[in-house]
Amino acid sequence: MNALVRRKLETADNVLEFCRAHASPDASYTVVLAHFEGLVIRGHVLAAQQQAGEIEATAAVKLFTGVKRELQKKLLPHLVTVGEAAAKEKPELAGKFALARGRRAHLEFVTATQAMQSLAQAEAEVLGRHGLADAFLGNFTEAVGRLEGASVAARVGRRARVGAGADLHAVTGEIMNMIALFHGLHRFLFRDDAERDAVWESVRNVVAPARAKAAEPPVEGGATSGS
Repeated sequence: MNALVRRKLETADNVLEFCRAHASPDASYTVVLAHFEGLVIRGHVLAAQQQAGEIEATAAVKLFTGVKRELQKKLLPHLVTVGEAAAKEKPELAGKFALARGRRAHLEFVTATQAMQSLAQAEAEVLGRHGLADAFLGNFTEAVGRLEGASVAARVGRRARVGAGADLHAVTGEIMNMIALFHGLHRFLFRDDAERDAVWESVRNVVAPARAKAAEPPVEGGATSGS
């Protein structure tokens, strides 16, 4: 959730509190206030969903990175070595077990390891004759499963974050429209109450996030001031 959206939700909370404390007895005001309250609740639910998606995606990416490192450093090198030896007995295995050169996208790495895991299981007998233990194949299969799970969890988390973020943007836009509606109502209701009107003005304004101070431009000649 970016800073501006957060500030809009905080403003919505303040406006809701003010409206409850200074509600008009008019039936139409009650209806509008109930709708606004529903929007504020919805906004906070979406903000929580967005945060949960971000946390899930971050944790899944961290897990994926750890399993990928484990495969690259501890498991795949041995499988490649055994595969090269087995290819001398069964030439069609040549090049089927190979470490990727350069960086691969997550999905591409998952697909490649899945293919090697399936092939290793299918060729377990010949690979076993060249040093691939049953325990190794079990560990490799388990690691590939964890890699797949982490990849799926990362995608689910990202989709949840993006989806909730889009809905949150729409809801906060509607919230701001409702605040503008309340502004018109309150200007009428508080037309003879300068103090209450001033409080409303302070409540309804969204404070923009602070911006970093611009860097001081270099003085002529390339030296910075004070040098």
